[in-house]
Amino acid sequence: MPINPATLKVLAKVATAAATDENARQIILIACLVPLMLILLVLASPFAIFFSQTSGDINAEGVAISHTMNSLRLQFNEKIELEKNDSTVDEIKVELLGSNKNTITDNSTDVLIVFAVKYNVVEENSMQMAVLSDEKITKLEKVFWDMNTITSEIEINEEETTYTEADENGESCH
Repeated sequence: MPINPATLKVLAKVATAAATDENARQIILIACLVPLMLILLVLASPFAIFFSQTSGDINAEGVAISHTMNSLRLQFNEKIELEKNDSTVDEIKVELLGSNKNTITDNSTDVLIVFAVKYNVVEENSMQMAVLSDEKITKLEKVFWDMNTITSEIEINEEETTYTEADENGESCH
């Protein structure tokens, strides 16, 4: 991609001014540091929960939050399938509240937001959230199951049956 000579001339002038002018250097330094500071601020906040990176699922500190959420979603789907495959039931009707076209909606982001706010923003002694210890996993599981419930109800339909007795000739007798 060719560079326009006029653009190159302007860039050279700005670079020369920045090298000699203290105010220009400060402006360039601020322009470079502000985005970097914003990125570091977000990563250091409770929202870092969404950027957890570990070398694999388990490290010295605990379990990655993504691994825990995948495990919880799998357990949720297994519980639904268990209910669907119950052989003692004649008819099953599945209603997924808050879903689109009765399909399972992934609310992992909502669960993580509630978890981060409840245990990192509200409490006095906040904790790192990107990698979970056993205690944090238990707390995350509680939040997940509070927000994802599976309920079932049994409905017994009774039908009134009338019997008519017949004699040997097949005629009804009362």
